[in-house]
Amino acid sequence: MAHQIADKLKSEGITPETVFVVWATNKKDLRALREWLEGEGHHGILPGDSKCIPVITDFRANLTQARLSNGRAFPLTLPIAFPAFFGIRHPLCGRNHQAIVDTLQLWLMIEAFSQLCMRPSSREDWLTKLGNVGTWKRQETLENSWAKSRV
Repeated sequence: MAHQIADKLKSEGITPETVFVVWATNKKDLRALREWLEGEGHHGILPGDSKCIPVITDFRANLTQARLSNGRAFPLTLPIAFPAFFGIRHPLCGRNHQAIVDTLQLWLMIEAFSQLCMRPSSREDWLTKLGNVGTWKRQETLENSWAKSRV
């Protein structure tokens, strides 16, 4: 199994210089995979922890004022944050915990974040750029979204 994973990573162009962007608060998954592969004799495939960027920390730093009515911080799990940014009718909404869906949601969140970091006058029409998001943009209250995610 380790040999097949190592071969697949290499064939996809993964090297120790590859940068991994994750929606997590830590680098445990990359570290665990790297240590497992190395333990099975496959060295020099995955990068070190310094090449793993947990973007959720950037979102958290910029959403410090977003609070629920009970005073708790707005939850930043991808199944909650994605619909808050892109609406509950987006085709990727509610389909989490599938690698491709989580990856596409992460990409869209990073694209949105990069636009929101710019001055408003310098931003592209990022909602349109990211796939006519306006047609999916039906928001629920944050409280309703949070309640549904806890069920």
